[in-house]
Amino acid sequence: MKVSNTFKTLCTALFSLTLVAACGTPASNPVTSNPAPVMQAPIAATSVIDVSRGAYKTPASFRLTIQTADGGFATKANSNGTASSKVADIANFDVYLIDSASAPTGAITSRFGPFEVTANLSSSQQTITFNNVPSSTNKFYVAIKAKDAGGGNITNIGSGKTISGEYVYVSTTGGEATGQVGVSVAHVVSSVDALGVALKLKDALGATLDSTVTVTDGDAEPISAVSAG
Repeated sequence: MKVSNTFKTLCTALFSLTLVAACGTPASNPVTSNPAPVMQAPIAATSVIDVSRGAYKTPASFRLTIQTADGGFATKANSNGTASSKVADIANFDVYLIDSASAPTGAITSRFGPFEVTANLSSSQQTITFNNVPSSTNKFYVAIKAKDAGGGNITNIGSGKTISGEYVYVSTTGGEATGQVGVSVAHVVSSVDALGVALKLKDALGATLDSTVTVTDGDAEPISAVSAG
């Protein structure tokens, strides 16, 4: 039986169309599950302060290491007793940048701050990095106070230094050896050594009560008459 040319042509066209469709269909991608999360190495707990608060950028930066110590014991006249502050009581630090030609003393005025930094101490220490530090013809020192969860200042009054009436401790080590660092007009930092501040916490106060004692002279001893035997 003869097959007509029309039928052959139709079959050839259908075969070609099927082949093209089969070749043009991409293979489906296998379904893959999400990869298991990879644990990263712990990052050192370092707090960062943007001195400019986003106003400008400079390449100058330096570090401060805080060394904290528990309070001791003291007494104060006519007062209730209070417990000493412990390193575990620290919730936050208020940090100030001091621009001064010499080591700050007494009542201090800060150039930058306060910057509130969450306490994240390890072995009673914490490192803070200052970024975007401007230039200065003086030196930069750092002042710091410790606060408890209620926001109270628990810094020891023995520092002898205050900002806005609140006791603070000032950096005294590192940098250029005595707690200061310079930043030139070209924003070159004078030392790569971290500044250091030893911050002591508030002492315990023993309950005391002062009283006044009045001393009076005694009466004269009466003289008895003496008679001759």
